[in-house]
Amino acid sequence: GANTPGAIASMVGGAVTALLWKLLDIEGATAIHPMLAGVTVSAALIVGVSLATRRNYPVPGHVLEAMDEAARLEPM
Repeated sequence: GANTPGAIASMVGGAVTALLWKLLDIEGATAIHPMLAGVTVSAALIVGVSLATRRNYPVPGHVLEAMDEAARLEPM
């Protein structure tokens, strides 16, 4: 159920977190790699923002249809 606002927030938030983590040397204080911090924030944002905006920005019907069709395909 991820939507456009969730995806955008996820990409921007994760990138900014990783960048700031590195620039501010938070890794030295926490021993957490900037990439891990960025991915964690990114995952939280895609879930949270998508849930918060799902009424105003639903997943388009053609995307849901494509997902259903892909689920019906057999492995090659």
